[in-house]
Amino acid sequence: VGAKNFVRAKNIAWTGCLMAGVFMLTISLIFLAAPRYLISVFNNNPELVNYGVSYIKYIAPTYVFLGFIIKNFTDSNMES
Repeated sequence: VGAKNFVRAKNIAWTGCLMAGVFMLTISLIFLAAPRYLISVFNNNPELVNYGVSYIKYIAPTYVFLGFIIKNFTDSNMES
């Protein structure tokens, strides 16, 4: 933090988390709305598509928390 203004840096980090969370929520909803179509764009093998749909159903909702994970990681690095 170049200006040594840690309060402003934390506020910016939280704003970034919110923006990342909203973006990832949007992406997750798109993937959850049409997983079969999105996977079949790349491969039409029915077995592979079924595995991909299952994967997306479990993984896509977790992407929403990615911004918060990154924020917590950067906070722990700023304190040292």
